[in-house]
Amino acid sequence: MTRLREFLRNSGPIAGFNRTAAPRMMARHDLVAMPVPFDVSPLTDHLIWHRRLDPDPAPVEQRN
Repeated sequence: MTRLREFLRNSGPIAGFNRTAAPRMMARHDLVAMPVPFDVSPLTDHLIWHRRLDPDPAPVEQRN
């Protein structure tokens, strides 16, 4: 996340996050949220993973 933090710190307002991720990103990286100046259609997130990763705890956390 350090690279993201430095990138955002040295640039204009360019990042877009959903309502779940935005508060976490704001808290971790000293960011400010502002509404986008245009209409945005709803987006759907989809996660896919290979079956061999089923027992791996990291994807399990993302799936729940």
